[in-house]
Amino acid sequence: MARLNKNGTLSGLMGNVVLRSYNDTTFAFARQEKVRNPQTRPQMMQRTKKQNIVNLYGRMKPALKDNFQGKVGKQSDYTMFVSCNLSQTPVYLTENEAMMGANQVVAPYVVSYGRMTPIEYHLEDGWLVSNIKVSSLELTDDTKVYDLAAAITAENEEWRQGDILEFIACRQLAEKNAGGRNDIVYAECDYANIILDDAEKSRLNKYLDEIEVKVDENGCLCMRASGEGGYAMVHKRPSAKGVAVATQSMEVNNSVLSLYSSEEHCEEAIRSYEKKKRK
Repeated sequence: MARLNKNGTLSGLMGNVVLRSYNDTTFAFARQEKVRNPQTRPQMMQRTKKQNIVNLYGRMKPALKDNFQGKVGKQSDYTMFVSCNLSQTPVYLTENEAMMGANQVVAPYVVSYGRMTPIEYHLEDGWLVSNIKVSSLELTDDTKVYDLAAAITAENEEWRQGDILEFIACRQLAEKNAGGRNDIVYAECDYANIILDDAEKSRLNKYLDEIEVKVDENGCLCMRASGEGGYAMVHKRPSAKGVAVATQSMEVNNSVLSLYSSEEHCEEAIRSYEKKKRK
């Protein structure tokens, strides 16, 4: 049963939806249950949705380490990633598409979950533009980590020394299958974790690798988001009790997403899993 909290949010169970409250916001997650008949339509839809989440996690696993706060019991980054995203934009895979993780469709999935204040960002002209102010920073090849740390902590009250800023770029790619007829869509994930350390004299580029950043005309920190895929920034804060994080989802620009999330592809995916009736 769901309960109403003092701040107006909801927590608990409502039907097949689990409600959790963080930062005065209610989040809804799909409840996974064992059923007697795994071939019902709702279960088949859930099965076809889950496989893309599982496949994409396989590509993104290193970038998602310690990105899910409040794990209990046997919960892991993997189980939290699946749970958080079953209720997000559905992506349906047929049995062949799902086989051995062959296909991964980039979708606006949740890539971190926790209580900290989220970073606000949006896609604009090939960049992920954030609300992180760094107007005092001039980014060059010689910019040091302590330069970024000083700029962020000085201009953003939510940030402090020792915090981690993670950049995630999950790019959508495709290739022809062995027969040369159909595209196999797959993802490649680059990420970078920058510890805001005012004593770190290494060049910032040493840690960014495939990630490109800039400061826009409004003094906001931006990440290159050219090409199709999903992009995110995550705020982390290590402590003696673990890593605190903000809840963030990927901003996505992906032309194949509409195909794999369509009702037509859902029907095709369900048919591919239906057991053939015995003669």
